Amino acid sequence: MWPWFQVMVGGAAGSLMRYLIADWIQVKSVGTFPWPVFSVNLIGCLLIGVLASLLQVNTQLNHWKLLLITGFLGGFTTYSSFALESLQLIQNKAWKEVVFYIGGTNLLGLICVYVGYQLIAWIK
Repeated sequence: MWPWFQVMVGGAAGSLMRYLIADWIQVKSVGTFPWPVFSVNLIGCLLIGVLASLLQVNTQLNHWKLLLITGFLGGFTTYSSFALESLQLIQNKAWKEVVFYIGGTNLLGLICVYVGYQLIAWIK
């Protein structure tokens, strides 16, 4: 199967699954905590851990990587990729990179969201 097709199909399935799960959780949620996104991100982290481990142990399954990890989990949540890459940096004892990647992603991500909001407010 073509690599781009695997990513496309997996991404569509992951996005749909994120919508369905988040919608279901939202109906069950009480309060203002963002349970749907929080839950989907943690489910994605669990799934990428399972899949990465399976692919590491059984290299014959590598042809599923584009469909399941890049496609499905990419559509489901990119946080799972962030968590996996963070773990890999920790396993490699790349401590400076760990601090920069985790801290930078969270702090700069928050700043970028704020700047995006301010940009739209300024344009209006």
